[in-house]
Amino acid sequence: MNPDVVKRVEFLWEELRDERANQYAAVDAIHVVATAMLGFESVLMTLVPGLDLAVGWLVAAMVALASSIVFFLWALLRRPPGAPQKWWEKSGGTLTTIDPEELAKLIREPSDQVLLRLYRAERAMVKQNLTRLIKPKRKLVNRGAYLFLTAFLILGFGAAARLAGG
Repeated sequence: MNPDVVKRVEFLWEELRDERANQYAAVDAIHVVATAMLGFESVLMTLVPGLDLAVGWLVAAMVALASSIVFFLWALLRRPPGAPQKWWEKSGGTLTTIDPEELAKLIREPSDQVLLRLYRAERAMVKQNLTRLIKPKRKLVNRGAYLFLTAFLILGFGAAARLAGG
C-alpha cells in the first residue's frame, strides 16, 4: 500500500476512534438526562393528585407524565427500538466493540492490511452505534421531554380554567 494512503488511513482511523469516544459520552449524557427527568417526574407524580384542579385536567396530566416516564425508562434500557436481533445479541444493547477473536486473526496479515481492516471495522462500529443506539435513545428522551412539557401545559391550562371558572 502507498505510504501516503497509509498515512491517510491512520489519520482517518484516529478520527473515528475519537468519534467513538465521543459516542460513549453521548450515551452517558442521554442516561443522565433520562435519570434526572425520571427523578423530577416521580416527585411531580406525587404532587399532581393533590392539586386543586378539575379531575379531567389531573387525569390528562397524569397520563402524559406516566407516558413520559415510560419513554425515559425505555431510553435507560439497553435495547433501543428497531435494533436488529443479530446486533442486539452481539452487542447486548451497548456500544459496539471489536471482537478480540477477530483481532487475533489479523496477527499474520501485513500491517497495511491490518490498518485498513481496523479502519473499516471502526467505521462500521461508529455507524452502528449512531444509528442503532444513540439516535434511537435520543428520540426516546425527546419524546419523553415532549410528553413532560405536555403535562405541564395541561396543568397550566387546568389552572387557567380553574381561575377563569372561579
